[in-house]
Amino acid sequence: MRSSIRCGGIVAVVVCAGACGASTSSSSRGALPNNVSSVETATTSQPEGTTTKIQPSATTRSSTAPPTSTTTKLQPPSTTTPTVPVKGVDGCGLAPLASGATVTATIAGDVNGDGKSDTLESYFAGPYGGLRVAFGGGGGFTSSAVYPGSGNGNIRILSLVHLSGEATPSDRSRQVFVQLGHGASGQLVGLFSYRACSLQLVRYPNHTPVVFPVGASLSHADGVLCDGVSGGVVFATRSANSGDGRHFATFGQGYRYATGALATFGIFIAGALQLPSDRDAFSTYGTIACG
Repeated sequence: MRSSIRCGGIVAVVVCAGACGASTSSSSRGALPNNVSSVETATTSQPEGTTTKIQPSATTRSSTAPPTSTTTKLQPPSTTTPTVPVKGVDGCGLAPLASGATVTATIAGDVNGDGKSDTLESYFAGPYGGLRVAFGGGGGFTSSAVYPGSGNGNIRILSLVHLSGEATPSDRSRQVFVQLGHGASGQLVGLFSYRACSLQLVRYPNHTPVVFPVGASLSHADGVLCDGVSGGVVFATRSANSGDGRHFATFGQGYRYATGALATFGIFIAGALQLPSDRDAFSTYGTIACG
C-alpha cells in the first residue's frame, strides 16, 4: 500500500509492508513480517499544485534472511524445597513439629490397631497444646488438644486403653488418656479416640466431651475404672465423698465405647467405704485403673 502526505511542499512517501499503520519508528520494527528487514523513506521537492505519480523509493529493500536467533540464558532450578507432610498409613501426612514447640511426654503403643507400634507425643507451642502421632507403618498426624483452662504446660499424654468390644468388633484402634489440666484435687483427663488421621475427644451420651477429674484428698476421690465383662470392656467413672475423712459415699456409672462415643451401660451404682478397713479399695478411686 502507498500513501503520500503533503507538508510545506515536501511529500513523504511511506511504503507499508503487511498491515497498514506500521510505524517507521525503531520501536515497531519487531512487528515487521519475517521477509521484510527494514522500511526506509525518501523525500522529493516538487512545485506546489503539481500532481506527480509517486513510485516506491528505489532504496526500499526486502530481505528473505531468517530472523535473527535469540539466545536465552537459562536460570538454574530453585534449590528451595517446600516442607511437605510425609504420607503413610491411612493417607495421614506427618509434618515436622512446629518451631519452638516443647514436647511434654512420649509413649509407644498401637493407636490405630494395625499391629505396629506407633509413637505418641504431647506438646505445646505458646498457648496451644497438641498431640502428635508417628505411625510405625509410616506417616502420622498432629491434632489439637486444647481444653479451656488447661494451660500450655499441662498437656501430657498418659496411656492407651482398648475399650472396643462386641459393640464394635471390627474396631481395633486404641483410646488415649491425656492430661488436659488440673482440678481441685488432681488432674483433668480427657479420653481421646483415633478417627480419620486425628485424635478426637470421646463424647458422653449427652454429647459432652469425656473429661473427668482424677485424684484424691482426705475427703474426696475421683477416677475411672476399666472392667472386663462378657463381650468387651466397661469404662466406669467413680467418685467417693466424705464429710469426716472416714466414711465415704461412693458412686459409679458404667459405659460402653462405640465409634468415638460412650453409651450408658448398667445402672448408676451407689455404695460406701470406711477407712481404714477399706483403704485399699478407696485408693483405686483416685486413679485411672485401666489398661
